[in-house]
Amino acid sequence: MRTESFEFKGRKLDVIAVVADGNWVVTIRENGHTVGRMEYRATAETVNDAATAINAVDLVSEMMKIARRDVLDDIVGLNPVP
Repeated sequence: MRTESFEFKGRKLDVIAVVADGNWVVTIRENGHTVGRMEYRATAETVNDAATAINAVDLVSEMMKIARRDVLDDIVGLNPVP
């Protein structure tokens, strides 16, 4: 699991990446609850292949950056905390 924290419009949010059923899944959470309206996925195999490619890329880190950017640029809305 990977976690990065950030703030948006006074809300303290986390970008969380976890492995579930052979996929890396990235979501936005607040106080442990998913509040982002999007989820970003890549298979573990794809993530591993990218990490060992000639021009290696950390896909999980990149998905986390995209998820955070989509919130900060107000592209993806947030649900209220349940």
